[in-house]
Amino acid sequence: MAFSAPMLACQKRELSTKSYLNQLKKNEYIPAIIYGREQEPIPIMLGSRQAMKVFNTHGIRSIFTLDVNEADQLISVVRDYQQHPITGKIIHIDFMTVSMTEKFTSVVPVHIIGEEAATKDDGIVQIGLTEIEVECLPQDLPDNITYDISELEIGSNVTVADLTPPPGVTFLSDDAAIIVTVLAPSRDTEDEELEDEDGEATEVAEDVEAPVEE
Repeated sequence: MAFSAPMLACQKRELSTKSYLNQLKKNEYIPAIIYGREQEPIPIMLGSRQAMKVFNTHGIRSIFTLDVNEADQLISVVRDYQQHPITGKIIHIDFMTVSMTEKFTSVVPVHIIGEEAATKDDGIVQIGLTEIEVECLPQDLPDNITYDISELEIGSNVTVADLTPPPGVTFLSDDAAIIVTVLAPSRDTEDEELEDEDGEATEVAEDVEAPVEE
């Protein structure tokens, strides 16, 4: 089956002044630019609602087909993006075109599952890397790398070396980089639990009536 990338409709934009870009954002467009190894950068804009719907479905680090004015269709990846510091909305995207026959580098999000089981003994899950740099052909790019930590004990940690790359994918991030650690509960937490237990014991003792002497 031929590889098919999610479609993102976009339009070329001619102006790049600050006021023009601000107007685009007010009109619910995301300014963007397409880079390529053997092409001039192409400034474009995407409808915010349509783009976010595609990103929420496939992830922003996926492979996309950019439909530029329904004429040029470019296979691309998101190389970088900027978010508003307060609202978190995407306000600019850098796309990079890729060849289906050449490997490229990208980053893939790490999804941790099984956190509830890992914290059953009051362990504290501390997240390290949230993305891993990978190298692969465009059609082999995974949506994410998932790791189940439900069997981890307190004091355990997971590094990049513990993850298994999907077929055709090579991890480029440092093998020793920490993905997740399960920490012991802090001393303050233990002290609070002891205080709660002592308080409950005192309350029980107070509720027991002393025997009446005859």
